[in-house]
Amino acid sequence: MEYLLNYSWAILMIIAVLVIIIYLRIFEIGNRIPERCEFKVGVLCTNSRITDHSVTFILKNGLGAKMSICNVVCDDSKTASDIKLGGSDGQCTEEPLAVLDVGQAEWPIGPVDGGCRDKGGTITPLGERYKGKAFITYYLDRDAGSPRIVEGYLEAVVQP
Repeated sequence: MEYLLNYSWAILMIIAVLVIIIYLRIFEIGNRIPERCEFKVGVLCTNSRITDHSVTFILKNGLGAKMSICNVVCDDSKTASDIKLGGSDGQCTEEPLAVLDVGQAEWPIGPVDGGCRDKGGTITPLGERYKGKAFITYYLDRDAGSPRIVEGYLEAVVQP
């Protein structure tokens, strides 16, 4: 009986310590992973910030011509061909969000309304990590006609 009682107290203590560790989230590294954003084709993203209703970036133009950024879409359920250039997600009819000379970096590009949407089309909630696609619709100085789209990857925690 004494043998069982001693081991039960030891097991009870181990369970209590595990509950405390889980409660305090000591081993949860999800929010400690660094945030990142990257775009293809000469657009360098050095920083980003996501809230539950907007997205902003620090971008550097490496495309070789002045760049007028029309819109930013943060939606993991879309592809570049899904962005409607005449619609609300890709339009370039209003004043550009930013105009970047070659090599120029600027903060913030945005804010872009709507927050970031996951593969199901749901806006990523506050405190959760968004991992997915982002698209920038832009014109180069020498362009005529439809705007261009560059696809990128964004990973960041949604902040208040």
